[in-house]
Amino acid sequence: MANSILSSLFSQANFSLAKATGGAVATNLKVISVKTKFSSTVFGHMREDGVTLVDARVIKATRLTVECIVPDLDTLSQITQVAMDRVSLYTIKSKGLVFNNMRVDEDNISQIPKMLSASPLKIVFKEQLVQYVQPVIFAQSADSSLISQGIVALQSVTTTASNLYSSLTSAF
Repeated sequence: MANSILSSLFSQANFSLAKATGGAVATNLKVISVKTKFSSTVFGHMREDGVTLVDARVIKATRLTVECIVPDLDTLSQITQVAMDRVSLYTIKSKGLVFNNMRVDEDNISQIPKMLSASPLKIVFKEQLVQYVQPVIFAQSADSSLISQGIVALQSVTTTASNLYSSLTSAF
């Protein structure tokens, strides 16, 4: 059974961290969890009858919280360099999604003198918003099949509406 709990525990993690310019970083991280937060601010106004109308929605930067274990000193030094460099952009692949233009926002490395390796790490990445760039990309095109189905449905509705209009105009 490929999708059992045991196979997910012992399989390779579906997480990678790479510099935007190329090159993987800290490939030996043991990822515990990745939490994704998409947020936006909604602006609206209330009419006299109590109905609220939405005027605009402003997309805020995506935040990724990565909790992991740093198993050795080499990986710890790489992660320390990543945490100190708050300017570089990274590409993160997790849960079948690709997040581009991510930078380090917060970090928390718990290290005690008795245990230099296997340090727990929590690092938060925040998206650098860039105009005209798609913020989230599907890692595999098969994951975006729902979007394709929605576009096909809209094209079908458009074709049906135009055929109905043509038949009505020709009848009169």
